[in-house]
Amino acid sequence: MRPYPRITGSINSNRPYLAVLMATVLLLTGATATADSSCVQSTDAEIYTLIDSLRTAGAAITIDGNDSDWSAFPNFPDAIDDVPGIPGQEIVAGSIAPLADRVKFFARTAGVPAQTDGAFGIFIELVSTPALEAQIILNPVGGFHAVILFDLQNQPTGLAGFIPATSMSLAFGADFIEVDIPYSALSPFVPDLLLPDQRSWVRGGIGSLSGATVLDFGPGATSYRLIPTPYDLDPALPATANAPRQLSFPLQNQWFISQGAFGAFSHSTFWAYDFTAVDNSFNRSSPPDSTSNLDYFSFGEPLFAPAAGTVTQADGSNPDSTPPTASASPFNIVEIDIGGGLSASMLHEKQGSVIVNVNDLVIEGQQVGEVGNSGFSTSAHLHLEINEAGAPLGASVRGVALTNVRVSLNPVADDPWERECAAWEVRGGFLVESLPPVAPPVPLIGPIGLASLIGSLLIAGIFAVSRRKALPARLSS
Repeated sequence: MRPYPRITGSINSNRPYLAVLMATVLLLTGATATADSSCVQSTDAEIYTLIDSLRTAGAAITIDGNDSDWSAFPNFPDAIDDVPGIPGQEIVAGSIAPLADRVKFFARTAGVPAQTDGAFGIFIELVSTPALEAQIILNPVGGFHAVILFDLQNQPTGLAGFIPATSMSLAFGADFIEVDIPYSALSPFVPDLLLPDQRSWVRGGIGSLSGATVLDFGPGATSYRLIPTPYDLDPALPATANAPRQLSFPLQNQWFISQGAFGAFSHSTFWAYDFTAVDNSFNRSSPPDSTSNLDYFSFGEPLFAPAAGTVTQADGSNPDSTPPTASASPFNIVEIDIGGGLSASMLHEKQGSVIVNVNDLVIEGQQVGEVGNSGFSTSAHLHLEINEAGAPLGASVRGVALTNVRVSLNPVADDPWERECAAWEVRGGFLVESLPPVAPPVPLIGPIGLASLIGSLLIAGIFAVSRRKALPARLSS
């Protein structure tokens, strides 16, 4: 398995034990679950405490070239040397503080930061607008900061307008940059930042530029909104009469949900999900936007059955598209009848990777193929949806709840915003991975039962030793 840059995660195995563990934790600790998922509420309480603390600290941040007031904030690293020989444009870490009326950014550089126009830009991920990202090109000398929007294919749509330097604050330190942007300055270009019902978090960061070329994306820092708590950490989903189908996570390590149900790119009318492996900057490949599938972190990663059932479709014969162009050829697919009149469909497998056949019986967690880029796909990813019997793809009316997963906002090993959930209804923009495998809980037993257990273990041990002695030497090592 090719490791993902700067990402760690857990292997997807022994899942039946995890459900027992989470149920036991909820029972013994008295913890309860959120309204539409089963995340341990004690974790939510810790997150609310952190939000309240950072809300106070964020309000106190002044953009004055002094970085001491950022010390309370999570500082997300960018370990890769993206700009060799130019330390003033090499981003090594970043932070974000999305307050109620403004968002503040911080980036540390490897050297004295360049203070010329266009040397740095702010990247802000968008959700509700028909665009992928906004970029604010910082012009500390010129007096106006340029705003450029990127479409769903990550292509610039042209200059959207300017933000006067007097409408936002920018300061440079010995090895850092800090920026304060009121939402009122951004709202003409990125109104979705003002819609808390669209998402509970804000993602963005400072990167370095050379003209239209990005030198260093920097880390894509993400934070829950620093507003009064409690509020729903998971954004609301569309109302539906159909309960989500619980599935185990069919991938290993940590994956970004690059598009959720009713996503603007290709899920606008139905329940479906795209999972993509990313680095700390949320790039899908190294180098970014590569034209080779082999450079994409998702490509060739093993794919597992999310539930037991019977394979109803299995095709791995179609070629992979060449990124970033989506092919008109058919996609590869593994579809599994998981009972209850439902099928789990997984699309875009790598050509030649599907290792199951129609009518095969599969168990949960069994490998069925590899993630690929076949069919209408601009880069390697997994598309997952649940379909009613006889319904075509792209018409799903039922969501998915992943069982026994860790949900987070940043692609790092120890995200301060992570939650552990026995069941979590999937939403775009989060990262998810299976919880580590654990042993099943040991039942409480009385003295008689304990004596019986010890006796049984001793007998089993004696039998094993005597059996080992009886084996021929060539078999007993």
